[in-house]
Amino acid sequence: MLGQAAAVAGFAGVTATLTMSYRAPVPYGTPVVATAEHTRAEGRKSWSDGRISLPDGTVLVEATGLFVTPAAWLREGPHGRPDGGARPGLSTGQ
Repeated sequence: MLGQAAAVAGFAGVTATLTMSYRAPVPYGTPVVATAEHTRAEGRKSWSDGRISLPDGTVLVEATGLFVTPAAWLREGPHGRPDGGARPGLSTGQ
């Protein structure tokens, strides 16, 4: 989900780090709400934060992911990216 949040924001990449903190036990068989948002980008790096909560808002898990766009994607584009993978203002030298 965190990678998808980055990709939807225009920052497709591969996972460099994924940090998860369990704040409370995740009950088996109970519906949960999962959310994720892209929070920032610097060069080829982008970060997303996410959480898993109970419907009442109780946070069960918090996570942060760092994603890096491979330089080759900027030159050639990942499979299925007709735009070549480039983002405005981002050079392959970063």
